Amino acid sequence: MYKNGSDYIYSPSDLNAFLENESVTWLDRYNLEFPGKLIRDNPTEEDELVFKSGEEHEARILDVFRSEMDVAVIDRSEAAFHKTIAAMREGRQVIYQARLELEPFAGWSDFLIRIPGNSEFGNWQ
Repeated sequence: MYKNGSDYIYSPSDLNAFLENESVTWLDRYNLEFPGKLIRDNPTEEDELVFKSGEEHEARILDVFRSEMDVAVIDRSEAAFHKTIAAMREGRQVIYQARLELEPFAGWSDFLIRIPGNSEFGNWQ
């Protein structure tokens, strides 16, 4: 979650956290309103292991996709959303680290995978 002017923008992770426990969302929002008043716990060794394992798994999946498909890699920049839309219009088979936005939500998708079907982008969705 972050603020864009006076608006709050929520990520998919924020939505998941809210569904699991509404208090987490309120604490995150409080932390935006009053920075430094709350102190987060440091990640445990288990947390770090899970995070590292997730990154390694994602890297392996990316390697497989790159060896078998046309992959667009989106960098985390101000232009990421526009680059994602351009890759979708080009019909790229896989988009890695796609930026998706529809206020009040915005976030990053590890992988968008093109499938057959009709959309504003062509004969795929």
